[in-house]
Amino acid sequence: MSDTSKYHLPTGTASHGPYDLLVTPESAGWGYSGLRILTLSPGERHTLSTGDCEFLVLPLTGGCTVTINNETFELDGRTGVFASATDFAYLPRASEAVISSAHGGTYALPSARTERSSLSARYGHKEDVPV
Repeated sequence: MSDTSKYHLPTGTASHGPYDLLVTPESAGWGYSGLRILTLSPGERHTLSTGDCEFLVLPLTGGCTVTINNETFELDGRTGVFASATDFAYLPRASEAVISSAHGGTYALPSARTERSSLSARYGHKEDVPV
């Protein structure tokens, strides 16, 4: 039997600052990927600096507005992870985005470290997400 305890994070042990969950490549022993879970109360906003990573803003519950580089993406979101596919926003490295929510919600922020990227921020339609 293998030891899987290194893959289990008991509730509350991986929260940090505004994040309900913060897993970095270093904390997980991974090379490039990470995950943050952010919960916003109604009317709350959060500024995310991407640094050397690219991110997705992926609604788990609720919708949000993502503002980056003078562009604004309205994510309709969903009522829960099993309700439907969701729209998303892509955030390139070396950028700063503001995530805000009029009604509140919870958002996954998966990330990947990258040495260079020429991609620009973009909106992904839920209709284009294969299910």
